[in-house]
Amino acid sequence: MARREGSAQGEVVQRRQRDVALRGIGATHRGDIARATIEGMAFELRLLLEALERYTGREIREIVAVGGGARNTVWTQIKADVTGRRIVT
Repeated sequence: MARREGSAQGEVVQRRQRDVALRGIGATHRGDIARATIEGMAFELRLLLEALERYTGREIREIVAVGGGARNTVWTQIKADVTGRRIVT
């Protein structure tokens, strides 16, 4: 079960399940599922950024990406497209 809190941290969906099932998607290619997962994480990042901006009253114009995921140009571009912010690696 997922829930949302009412505070600034409340934009974070807290998941309590360990196992995830994908139902009703039919014969979908694994790449499509991976892309949808990455896009979902980018949209969650956007929600977090918007909550942080509301909480601090400051605009976030760019994101600094570090670690292994920062080397993935597709994931970095998806995050930039979804959030509307510059991603610096």
